[in-house]
Amino acid sequence: FSSHQIAGVVLVTIGVIISTYSSANTSSKSSEPATSLREWITGISLLTLALFLASFLGQLQQWTYSKYGKHWREGLFYTHALGMPAFLLFWGDLREQVHAYSASQPVSLVDAGAPWVAPFLSKGGWEFLRSGVWAQIVMPKLWMFLLLNTVTQYVCISGVHRLSSIATAVTLNLVLSVRKFVSLLLSVFLFHNDFTKGHWIGTTAVFVGTAIYSGLIPWPTPAHKSSTLKEE
Repeated sequence: FSSHQIAGVVLVTIGVIISTYSSANTSSKSSEPATSLREWITGISLLTLALFLASFLGQLQQWTYSKYGKHWREGLFYTHALGMPAFLLFWGDLREQVHAYSASQPVSLVDAGAPWVAPFLSKGGWEFLRSGVWAQIVMPKLWMFLLLNTVTQYVCISGVHRLSSIATAVTLNLVLSVRKFVSLLLSVFLFHNDFTKGHWIGTTAVFVGTAIYSGLIPWPTPAHKSSTLKEE
């Protein structure tokens, strides 16, 4: 990796850390009392381990695609299918959740999407939508939200696996970091959290780091490399 790619990744990492820390500080003011130092260290350790394992998975996927071909759909299937048996460990909790979901309030497909769709439609368009056959589709509210979440997650994870077949593991992790950062910003605005100075610094660092990594911002080339290019 070139120096500008390394600098871009470091800058994005710093920006995400600053923004996350700022969000934690603003949310902790109205949350429950702080946990003990032992629980905090345990949580940070588990998150760090998860990050290392995710990085290792990206390298493993890159090696697999280079050796056996870029079959991202096969990777998508096995990544999820091999993890399914682990849900048996939580069978009791899953059974309780199924009963809770089934007992939730029945709602139509149109009414469930009304808060997000209605503001963008005219009165006539909204009436047409409510009179359609899809307005007769009624199911428990939580099951409908789970179905919507499953569809959006499939679109998201399919894009991740497709990108992993055409980009390096570092580029993929950078894109995922920017995606998580955008999700963090959306949560700040949607839940009306304070956008502090730390958020502004983190936002600037993330976007500048992404621009440096992608080459949108010029990065000085070392003297020995420039002389080598001239000789070639």
